[in-house]
Amino acid sequence: MVIALGCVSAPIFASTVAVRAEEGDQDDIDPRVLDNVSQNCSSIKQALRDLQRADSRTRAYLGSAYETVSRDFITPLNLRLVKNNRVATKLFEIQGDFSSKQSDFRTEYTAYMRELESLIAANCQEHPRDFYRQLQKTREHRAKLHNLSEDLNKLVSEQYQGVKTLREEI
Repeated sequence: MVIALGCVSAPIFASTVAVRAEEGDQDDIDPRVLDNVSQNCSSIKQALRDLQRADSRTRAYLGSAYETVSRDFITPLNLRLVKNNRVATKLFEIQGDFSSKQSDFRTEYTAYMRELESLIAANCQEHPRDFYRQLQKTREHRAKLHNLSEDLNKLVSEQYQGVKTLREEI
């Protein structure tokens, strides 16, 4: 299985995961998966610790990049437009959206890291079912982070296109 965020990915465990729904228990997990989790607990945890380190570096890089874009590109341009009485509604919308998504990214990253830390601390050998369910929750948080990162990158591209259009108009 692979958990991916942006360009970072790390294997969690190399088996086929099957989840089956049975009457009475909507999320009963295939016993083979649970056995695999229990047997490979130490390697799974090591992969998670490696992922945690990589994600910390990625977060520092992305956080810095997003902050730089906002502080050095988006905000100064919009301030200059206001000062010069130029209406660029699209660029103002992008600034608001970018700021909102950036805040969501920070919040979601904090929640994700808490989930990941709980997952690493969990006893996957004795409680593989609980561990696997926690893994699913952590994957969902990571997927949200990935989507937020894509949204922020899309807004940066829209900002660039908006600036090109504005430049052509002037």
